[in-house]
Amino acid sequence: QASTVCAYDSCLLVGEHALVSDLRSTLLQQGVKSVDTLDSAEAGRLSANHFSGKSYSAAVVCGTARMESDPLGPALLLLENLCKVTERLMVATQVPDVPNDALTAQYDYLCGLSTHAAVLTAQYEFPSTECVTLSANGGDKAMCAAVLQELSSWGSELEVSYCEGERRVKRCELTKHRADSSADHVAPKNTYIITGGLGG
Repeated sequence: QASTVCAYDSCLLVGEHALVSDLRSTLLQQGVKSVDTLDSAEAGRLSANHFSGKSYSAAVVCGTARMESDPLGPALLLLENLCKVTERLMVATQVPDVPNDALTAQYDYLCGLSTHAAVLTAQYEFPSTECVTLSANGGDKAMCAAVLQELSSWGSELEVSYCEGERRVKRCELTKHRADSSADHVAPKNTYIITGGLGG
């Protein structure tokens, strides 16, 4: 059971009608003063002018992960505009129920790549907006519970995942380096390319 989220004066929910409708009802019951909703398809066609003069304590974009396409479709185009009008931005993605836990983790990871990259970019471009990506399996009810839980206990995590109701976050584990005399060494006159980006 999520704790109260009445600390938020106003929220914006973007996503499928059924899910955002349930979220809206619960948020209002928990004391949030104002909750606006936008359908995903409608939101993808809106210009920046639509949000002119508006301000939200938190914005939540909900979607369903699909391997063959962008997890959130046109809704991801809203990230830049949303960061301008909200203090906190959550992008929540539903992932399918897969029997094997390892497969679930792999699916979650693959589906979340573009979502995480977009949110991370938004965080860098709009540092005053706190951003988080959330993924959960178990259908609309589980997603709704996960969103409410994260809204009620917003922390410093950039990525949060719920698998069968269990909350998971990324952590780095320090290990001792073992010298290996057979390992390749960097040659002084060679040229090496080191790539990365978006925190990679």
